[in-house]
Amino acid sequence: MSIKKQSWISKANCLNEDINIFFPLRYTSSTVSYAFKCCQTCIVKEECLYEAMTTESHGIWSGTTEHQRSNILHKVFQGNTKNITMDKIKEIINNDYYSTSISFVRKSRY
Repeated sequence: MSIKKQSWISKANCLNEDINIFFPLRYTSSTVSYAFKCCQTCIVKEECLYEAMTTESHGIWSGTTEHQRSNILHKVFQGNTKNITMDKIKEIINNDYYSTSISFVRKSRY
């Protein structure tokens, strides 16, 4: 399934936010809390997570960090992006899998 960026990005909560909020130098509770809140109520979380999972995007997308998405990729999709489906993305979001079972705080990206 291919998602056209323009079809969902214009509806994203982050559209008018400072982009740096979603690309912190360090992932700590204080540096990600606003981005996570912004993503929490976003109506395009599914499309956003799908985009991030299938393009190996950096930063916070759909309330997840790269580390969380990597864990999801390995635990849910057996490490293969070809296994990613929109139905499975919806299931992950509906079950709040990424926020309850995967730690987001890492020492640093650098």
